[in-house]
Amino acid sequence: MLDSTLIAKGDTSLFFKDDKISIAFALGKSAIYLKMINQTKEPLKIIWDNVSIVQYNNANKVMHSGVKYTDANSSQPPTLIPPNAIISDQIIPSNNIRYVQGYYSQYSSISPRWDEGRLFTIDGSDKGQIISLFFPLEYKGVLKNYDFKFMVY
Repeated sequence: MLDSTLIAKGDTSLFFKDDKISIAFALGKSAIYLKMINQTKEPLKIIWDNVSIVQYNNANKVMHSGVKYTDANSSQPPTLIPPNAIISDQIIPSNNIRYVQGYYSQYSSISPRWDEGRLFTIDGSDKGQIISLFFPLEYKGVLKNYDFKFMVY
């Protein structure tokens, strides 16, 4: 498994490159955003059912762009990335997705909606926390496990 600690400072983009991929990350309030290039002459597959975000030693299933919120905890098909192709995606912990019931009072009203939750606390109490993205890719039928680590500042 490849272990790569990337230091996250605010909205700074983070970059990783090896012989198979080059990938840029950005951490948002509710998601990890990525832009990845397949640098090989063969297709790569992201095995979404095996991807997880680890926070406070808890592994969390993820969902990515194109998955309906109602299907956040369902099985997700792999994404095939052709040779030299680029993919942009966002990764959200599935357990952060929740349906918020609406309410109405004489002072305000909120319509029912889906909420993505937050990756980080608002009060900064998670400063110094390490968030891991376990990210398996299949290349020529063989899994290569990447473990990207982000330190919160």
